[in-house]
Amino acid sequence: MMNQDLREEWARWQAGQLGLGGETTERLVQMAKHCTACLMQDCEHCQERKRRSKYQHPVYPTYVACGCAATVEERRRLDAERDAHNDRLERAEWEAGRLERAQEDGTLPANAADAEWHGVNRGPVGRAAVDEVRHWTSRCVARTEKKWLYIYGPRGTGKTTLAGLIAKQAIMGAMNCKYVRWSGLLHDIKSSWSGGSGDPLAAAKDAGLLIIDDFGKDGGSEWVATTAFELIDDREQRGLQTVLTSNYSISSASLRLGQDKASAVEDRLRGCCTVVKLGGESRR
Repeated sequence: MMNQDLREEWARWQAGQLGLGGETTERLVQMAKHCTACLMQDCEHCQERKRRSKYQHPVYPTYVACGCAATVEERRRLDAERDAHNDRLERAEWEAGRLERAQEDGTLPANAADAEWHGVNRGPVGRAAVDEVRHWTSRCVARTEKKWLYIYGPRGTGKTTLAGLIAKQAIMGAMNCKYVRWSGLLHDIKSSWSGGSGDPLAAAKDAGLLIIDDFGKDGGSEWVATTAFELIDDREQRGLQTVLTSNYSISSASLRLGQDKASAVEDRLRGCCTVVKLGGESRR
C-alpha cells in the first residue's frame, strides 16, 4: 500500500492531468490520503485494473473499489474508524446536553461543565489530594465505592471546584446526582413550609449521589442539627453515596450543630467517610 507521501504525490499528479484548481486539488489530496479505493484506476494493493463507477464525480473519475483482501480490510478499518468517530460525536453531544440541563436545574454548580481534573493545580500535596478525590469518584461512578467522601480545608482551596468535578463525572456516568449548598438546602426546606413546590429534604435523601457543599456553615439551632442528623442517618441506612465539603473537620463541623447531635453526627461521618484534607493559600 502507498504511504501518505506517495498518495499525496499521486493525487497532485492526477489533479495536474485533470487541470484542477488549487482548492479542488487539495480536496482530492485529502481524499487520497484517507483512501484511494475509488480514486485510482489500478488497485494500489494488488494492481488490478478497476472498472469505472456508474456514479461519477463531476470533476474527477471514480472507480469501483477492488475486491481484493487488502482493500476489503482497509475499508473495514475505515468504516470502524468512522463509526468510532460518530460515536464520539454523539457521546459528546449527549454529555453537553446532559451537563447543560444539570446546570439549568442546579444539579451542577456554575462553571463546573468546563472544569477539568488537571486544571486543579495545588502543589505536590494538593495534587495528591486531588488524585485521591478523582480515584474515589471513578470508583463511585463504577458503583464499586462504598465509603462516603468528606473534603475539608480553608476557604479558597478548591473544595467547590472538586465538588463540581465529582458532580460532572457522576452526571456523565448517568448517575442520579444532586448538588446542594448546605445553606441553600436549609433555605429551600424552610421555603417549602409555606407552600413551596416539592420536598427538598426528601429529594436530598433520595439522590443516588448527594453532594453537600459548605457543610457546617449554618449551624447552632436545634432544627439545623436535627435536619443534618436526619439526612445523614437516612442516607447511611440506605447505603446511598454522599460527598460533603466543609471549611471544618468532621469534629468541628459536628460541634457547630450543637452538643446534643454533635457526637451522633460525628460518629456516623467518621464511620462512613474517606477524609481528604486540602491546604495551601486561598486562590480566591
